[in-house]
Amino acid sequence: MAAMLTFSIFFSIFATTDAEASFATFNKGDKFALKGEKDFTLGYYSANQLLKFGDEETSWLRNGIIDNASLSGYMSAAIVYEVVDVTDDEYVMKVTAAQNISLDVELLMTAELVEPGVYITDWDDGFSENPDGLLNISEADANVDTFGVDGQLVAAANETYIIHLQKSDMAIKSVEVAASVYARGHLDLYNIPNSTDYHDGVNDIDTVNITSYESLHSNISLDLAMTGEMSFDPYVTAMQDNPDEDSTWEIDTYVNGSFSWTGLFDMTGVPDGIADELFDEDAANMGMTGFPIDLAKIYTSSGSGPQLDNGTMTITAEPTHFEFSNLGNDVVNDPVYGNISIYRLGFQNATEENNYLEAWYYPAKGCFVGVEFNYPISGIGALTLDMKSANATDAEKSIVNISAQITDKKTYEQVNAVTVAGDSSNGLADLLPIIALVAIAALAVVGVVFVVKRRSKPKA
Repeated sequence: MAAMLTFSIFFSIFATTDAEASFATFNKGDKFALKGEKDFTLGYYSANQLLKFGDEETSWLRNGIIDNASLSGYMSAAIVYEVVDVTDDEYVMKVTAAQNISLDVELLMTAELVEPGVYITDWDDGFSENPDGLLNISEADANVDTFGVDGQLVAAANETYIIHLQKSDMAIKSVEVAASVYARGHLDLYNIPNSTDYHDGVNDIDTVNITSYESLHSNISLDLAMTGEMSFDPYVTAMQDNPDEDSTWEIDTYVNGSFSWTGLFDMTGVPDGIADELFDEDAANMGMTGFPIDLAKIYTSSGSGPQLDNGTMTITAEPTHFEFSNLGNDVVNDPVYGNISIYRLGFQNATEENNYLEAWYYPAKGCFVGVEFNYPISGIGALTLDMKSANATDAEKSIVNISAQITDKKTYEQVNAVTVAGDSSNGLADLLPIIALVAIAALAVVGVVFVVKRRSKPKA
């Protein structure tokens, strides 16, 4: 999905439905833009304590009642396309994009937490032995306390793409990219168990050793700068002339390219025991031995496909497959062009029922006029974002503002203080869906790792 979002930015598809003039003509200086923004709130507050979590039979957590479960934030995106050069055989397109997200996540519950100790979590009745007289975890004493996680995060990115398009069929020849990304935030965890699971093969019992419960505050930061280029052989012709509804077309090509980057990712306050598990032998073999992680010193030495080599990656004749489809023709009320006829384009196995990413293409002008993103979240619904045609000057202002946010490395409090003051143009400006998903996933994964990651080994 990340790849499809990226391609939706720089696959600037230009074509018309006129069979005698299959592709649009552009002049140096032509511009068009997309922009979108969204506030979102997902929340659950325990009503009459109807939902309870935890298992008295096998878990260290019992009768957990949610006090608050919420996710709130703001996200937006801006993209400007500009024809910067025209030659006899190609157009050169500059695509400038800026993205931003602000997130506030909280999952807190009141629960009974089993007292530290060694307990049986599973055994085979009639076969297992208990020579040490251990209690089943269901028989352990427990204390009422707060359990959960809350965190805040801001993240932003700014990219520039230079795209070379073959004039005759608007096929993409090559792409150059320069990008910068940053994030600032913190994560608070409450009463996370320090525990180790064992399987005693001799006595055929599973046990857990809970040594303590720990709360922590961790500051999170990310700074990344990247440049690179890639070319396609054969060139990628992403659009067909007047495609039939529900039609699909596929493209196979070889990608050559190179990328380089610098950056750091850091989390403070991570306990030594958890850090030891995160930075195990496999992580060390990739150059990651602890926080902060120097992103320019990560490497891979095995596996198929391009390899990471201390801040660089070279792609040599990598076979790549693209699939495009026309999900349908439609008439929409565009904020710039009015009532227009469009193609609703999908990517990679997209159908009417499975269209996570959809690009609206306006053949009369030969440009995108919209992007819709729908990502299902189990049990909640879907994360939806959309971008529509915008005035290029307004989109450029948003890109400048978000670029300044990255340069100043603003914190969550600084960004949201501006928003509360009522000037969102200087704070929460412009985000692509991919940044939103990365940010949400980062908080979710970190929380899950701290809660459930265990070292499992046979009992001696």
